[in-house]
Amino acid sequence: MKQTAQTRVAPITQLPRPKHAIIFPMLCTTLVSATLFLSGCGHTQPAGSNGSASSAQEAGSQTEQATKTDANNNTASATDEAANAAAQLAARIKEKEAAGMLVLKGTLHQYSRDELLKVQNGPQEVIDILEDSMYVVFVLDEPSELELRSGDGTGFSTQEVHMVHLRNYQGELPQTDKQLYLAINPNSTHFPSDVSLPLGEPRTNEYELLS
Repeated sequence: MKQTAQTRVAPITQLPRPKHAIIFPMLCTTLVSATLFLSGCGHTQPAGSNGSASSAQEAGSQTEQATKTDANNNTASATDEAANAAAQLAARIKEKEAAGMLVLKGTLHQYSRDELLKVQNGPQEVIDILEDSMYVVFVLDEPSELELRSGDGTGFSTQEVHMVHLRNYQGELPQTDKQLYLAINPNSTHFPSDVSLPLGEPRTNEYELLS
């Protein structure tokens, strides 16, 4: 009996898979993973960066606030000191006036003979009869009519005063532009009776500078 040859067909599950059928899904999976990773890297912020920036800003703000507070405290302290000094000066002026002294406002200067004669616009022909020495004078801010002793000892005289010669002055001279107050005793302050510096201005032996 004649046998007919039969062709055997392998089951589908047993058919060999083409190489590209395996590689392509793997490649797609790899590309998707890489895309997701790169996308995540582009939007990821290093850990702690926001906290560090906030801390730095907060520290800077606190430092600035502390500096402003210190400046305000220093200003307030200086204002208080100035107010206390002014109150003490006012109290001393009242005390001197209550004791019968005259209180004048002005600045303190030291001049040589030639300088003082020039300041007073005095005649140069009298320079040879004037004592060549240094003179400490208190220059009034504004001329004042003062009643002081006459140079001849006959009593009191009222004249316009521009400066007062401080005899026997001791100590350092303050800045020439510093405002001071001078308390003088009118009973021991007198106008000159001869040609002497400062010309026509009073001189005193009893005085006190207030500042």
